[in-house]
Amino acid sequence: MSRPDNRSLDFPAGKQAGKQAVHNAMRLDIEALIGPAAGALTQHGWYVQENAVPKALVALLRADFARLLNQDRLKRAGIGRERTFQLARQIRRDWIFWLSRSRNAHRVLLDQLECLRPRVDRASVSAWFRLNGNVGEVLDPPR
Repeated sequence: MSRPDNRSLDFPAGKQAGKQAVHNAMRLDIEALIGPAAGALTQHGWYVQENAVPKALVALLRADFARLLNQDRLKRAGIGRERTFQLARQIRRDWIFWLSRSRNAHRVLLDQLECLRPRVDRASVSAWFRLNGNVGEVLDPPR
């Protein structure tokens, strides 16, 4: 499992204290997200957490988005895949740019989400087994 480090922010050399402060300001609170995410994913199959991404990282992502917009790099969103892909403006009117590790702001977020993913996976499996055990007890009552 890779962990985000100061190199992922690509700061000029010699600014270690500033790098660490900015790095810490962009760190997700992974411990606070694991339980609620695992529980919701197990129960509903999806999870939304408002303000999960720190404001400093949101600012970095917004600045990157503005650059992409100015460079005309966004693509019209569509529906379907490969040969079935089509633009359907009555269904999707949005524009997209897939997150990429080649962009600093995206890499900072993706690295942290990659740290979160296996931990939520483990917690979800554990919650599923607890849920499955409870369902099993209901379906197979004691004799």
